[in-house]
Amino acid sequence: MAGRRLIAANNNAFLNFTNRYGLAIMFIAFFLYSVFYVASRSFWIDESMVALSITESGLSPFEPLKAYNQVSPWGFVLITKLVSFLFGAGDLQFRLPGILMYFSAMSYLSLFLKRHYGITISLVFTFMMLSNPLLLQYSTEFKHYIYEFSFVIILLTSYFEIQEKKQ
Repeated sequence: MAGRRLIAANNNAFLNFTNRYGLAIMFIAFFLYSVFYVASRSFWIDESMVALSITESGLSPFEPLKAYNQVSPWGFVLITKLVSFLFGAGDLQFRLPGILMYFSAMSYLSLFLKRHYGITISLVFTFMMLSNPLLLQYSTEFKHYIYEFSFVIILLTSYFEIQEKKQ
């Protein structure tokens, strides 16, 4: 009988540790991996042309990109112009908003899954999403794809939250 209580106490301690630190460890690992991935490669040609167009244009988000026949969504251009104005025009600064958008979308999704399906499902699914090589690559590129992915995740989870509150 005492052995069963000890095993149950150890399981509860493990689950409490997982609740507190499991997601934090995964997000830190993702962040470190993405920083190392970004630091090991330079801009591709299309990324550098968009970056050059953004740095040569003014701070207005509605001002078209100057040259190189580049187009981007105005929200992406606005965020990129603000980041380059605040932190400079380096390649790491241009990639920072994409990584932060992906990180915030995964945090929001993780909290949503934890609230509705429990910590185990949340940990497994978040780990699968954070370790997906294609999503990691898109989150560290200087393009608008990860913004679109992040907004879809946030809008879908928000929609399900609103539907649940209506019922």
